[in-house]
Amino acid sequence: MKRIARSLTDKYVATDALAQFEPLQRILRQHLPASTAALFSRPKQKNEDAVEWYSDLGGEPIPYAQLSPEQSANLDRLLNERLDSIKQLSSTLRSRGETAEADILDNAIRYPNKDNLYSLNGEPVITFWGYGMAPTAALPETDPTPVAPPVEIPPATAASTTPKRRAWRRWLLLLLLLLLLLGLLYYFFCPLAKDTPPEEPVVEEVEPEPEIPPEPEPEPEPDPFEELLALINAAGDDCAQLQAIFRTHPLLNSDDPRAIALKAELDTKLQQDCREELIKDAKNLCPEERPENLAPELVIVFDASGSMGYSINITTQEARQAEEMMQREKMANALSQLFGGRRQSSSNYDYIFKNPRIIPAREAANSVISKTPSDVNVGLVLVGSCPAAQSYGFFAPGRRSELQRSISSIQPKQCTPLADGVLKAGQLVDGVNKESTILVVSDGEESCEGNPCAVANALARSKPNLTINVVDILGTGAGNCLASATGGKVYTAKNADDVLKMATEAARDVLGPEHCIKPEANASPPP
Repeated sequence: MKRIARSLTDKYVATDALAQFEPLQRILRQHLPASTAALFSRPKQKNEDAVEWYSDLGGEPIPYAQLSPEQSANLDRLLNERLDSIKQLSSTLRSRGETAEADILDNAIRYPNKDNLYSLNGEPVITFWGYGMAPTAALPETDPTPVAPPVEIPPATAASTTPKRRAWRRWLLLLLLLLLLLGLLYYFFCPLAKDTPPEEPVVEEVEPEPEIPPEPEPEPEPDPFEELLALINAAGDDCAQLQAIFRTHPLLNSDDPRAIALKAELDTKLQQDCREELIKDAKNLCPEERPENLAPELVIVFDASGSMGYSINITTQEARQAEEMMQREKMANALSQLFGGRRQSSSNYDYIFKNPRIIPAREAANSVISKTPSDVNVGLVLVGSCPAAQSYGFFAPGRRSELQRSISSIQPKQCTPLADGVLKAGQLVDGVNKESTILVVSDGEESCEGNPCAVANALARSKPNLTINVVDILGTGAGNCLASATGGKVYTAKNADDVLKMATEAARDVLGPEHCIKPEANASPPP
């Protein structure tokens, strides 16, 4: 800390400056830059008649009067800018009811004149800020000295004064003769006195006053917004850290204008530099943690072909062979009866349709829907007859029960237009600006002359954030190319329990984290 000046207090006093320096610095550093707080030098009372002024700024203090015109003009500009900012802060604080702080600021910006202005490395510093006038000593009023009246001497007669005057002269003459005699005796009998050289004055060395180290200034309370900005800057281009700050930092959810502006700035940075990371990370967040436009979406392609009426305990090939045998037996019995023959006993083929595959498929689809987060739209495409699949479109979260009832009413029909079903599902989803999943629940191959693999490849090229997952009932392998084209997976179900488990796994990217609150209204599928 450097001493700027030592000032006598015969004209101005620094009472307010001595008392208000610490609170003044605290107010300024809380609201304004440090350069503004450095405008006011620190006063220190050295004795009753003097105050010393100190500053933390570097450089030698130059009085304003010694500056060049260019230097003084620049110093005036900086001084006026900082005084104006303090005046504005005072008005703001006063409007908030913080009158005491505003009074300190208003008092501080007063200083006597430019003789109290200094330049330290081009920065203005003032002394005797918030000054007061020294009291003027009053001269005591004195009464004029009374003059005694002249004393009147009574006149004497000439006869009485003449003898007295003659006696007085004789004594005076005797005294003069005596003094002359003494002088002669001293001259002849006493040695001449030598002039004694004057003693050299003793110069006492004045020890300099020990410099008292300044009291350490209290650390200003950190600005939480500056700390948040430093945290964002430290994250750099790390999208994961930036997203975590955006989602969880409590300051960004406040109503402070600085928080609103900083949140908007961070959101813009995330959208520009972390777009793909935001899209990929959305599936790992709960609805209240992610933007609505990034919520993933799900479309179920449901196979309602005739084979879904077969038992889940036998393969499709076994079921078709048994069905052909059953048809031949029926035809043989019909011909036998036509020509009067005996009716042959027929085999029992009820096992073909016992525990049909469509039942666990419907239950699995409804279970997935009940677990879907509240901000996810779910669509349905039905694959049941040639030449085309039937698209039901998206069902908003409020229509989940309606969607589940539609699925519960599905019955096996005829054929499997799988390619058209995947195409219609691809037309529903976004797959570019958000993650989209097509969940195919099927037990068979394309049977309407379509090419599901070509459709999947085209969708993969146009929708990079689309994934097709397949629940392959009994492992026919018909949907393998759908998954491989879009980076999805095939989940093989060997029995009814597997269908439910595999469907849940296939929809995992849409269902979100386990700790998220699921929609209670759809906790179980409707009958």
